[in-house]
Amino acid sequence: MKVIFKVYTYLKAELGAGELHLEFPGREEVSLDEVLNEVEKVTSKKIRDKVLKDGKIKEGLIFVLNGKSVIPENASEVYLKDGDVISILPPGSGG
Repeated sequence: MKVIFKVYTYLKAELGAGELHLEFPGREEVSLDEVLNEVEKVTSKKIRDKVLKDGKIKEGLIFVLNGKSVIPENASEVYLKDGDVISILPPGSGG
C-alpha cells in the first residue's frame, strides 16, 4: 500500500520536503505512528518530536486525512489505507 505524507511551513523546512510518498508492502492499513516511523527512516529526520509529546499529538497541530480534519489524542488511533493522504498543519500565525 502507498500513502502520501504532507507537511507545511517549519515542518517542511525540517524534513526538506513538503510531500513524501511512502510504501508499506503487504499491508492493508497502517497507523499514523507507523507512518511517522517510516518518515524518520526515509528522511533521517526526527519529525516525531515535532508533532508528538509522550505519544500524543501536540496541541495546536491540525491533522487532515483525505481532506477532513481528524482530532485524535494518540497517533496510534489514526489509521491510513492505500491511497490516503495525511497532512499536518502547524498552528496559524497572525501578521
